[in-house]
Amino acid sequence: MSLNVFLQCQNQSNVIHLALAEDVTVASLKATLIERRLADAETELYLEDADEPLETTTRLDSFGRSNIKVHASGCKRVEVTVTFGGRSIEHKFAPSTTVAKVQRWASERFELTPEDASDHILQLSGTHDRPSPTVHIGSLARDCRVAFDLLPNERIQG
Repeated sequence: MSLNVFLQCQNQSNVIHLALAEDVTVASLKATLIERRLADAETELYLEDADEPLETTTRLDSFGRSNIKVHASGCKRVEVTVTFGGRSIEHKFAPSTTVAKVQRWASERFELTPEDASDHILQLSGTHDRPSPTVHIGSLARDCRVAFDLLPNERIQG
């Protein structure tokens, strides 16, 4: 049986699927990524939404799942700025943090009700790009920074 690793990397928008042996370690996954030029010696690997990088001796099958979401990044933290209603807030997140987690954090800090929060979405500042909630912020960051605007989600009535 194989282990499915779904990888997001710094500065890459696509998700890479790797079918690996169950007993693969973080160190061997990193070596594979370096060989494929998807990482370098400074790259850290993170489980999705984890705050700290994985230990190199950790076996990926130790998480009890056959599908693992991993992020590879040289950024230890991504400085995130979210602007809403003329106010901006900042926080440093791990690069494996999902857009959905950042949106929950921002909605709480801006004191949106759960109903209002569900009617808003994050958009990359200065663009029309509204990344999927499952995207890791490390894949959006430039120089370990990313800025969002929290905007009403456009809904077509009718």
